[in-house]
Amino acid sequence: MSQSIRFNNDESDSVIQYTRTHVADGVRPNRIVLRDLGDKFVVHNEMLKVTIEGDNRVVFSHDSFENGDYFDYGINILRMSRDEALTAATTKFYERSARF
Repeated sequence: MSQSIRFNNDESDSVIQYTRTHVADGVRPNRIVLRDLGDKFVVHNEMLKVTIEGDNRVVFSHDSFENGDYFDYGINILRMSRDEALTAATTKFYERSARF
């Protein structure tokens, strides 16, 4: 009997970094992700669905993103360069991860 865990449909190419997956009774599985959306970075709480495959393999799949912190660099409203926005987003990712 296999008891492996795998991720399916990671909202793919946009995810740069992510925390471990938090799984607890009464709470949907979730993790914090840092994503590049092309003109901004965003730190989200990613909610996951869980399915069990035939041989008891647990599969986590993307369900939704919630509670985003956005760091624009394409529009330049805040006059941030891409590197400055990535630094700010990475800092926020580690702040949120520490509380996770």
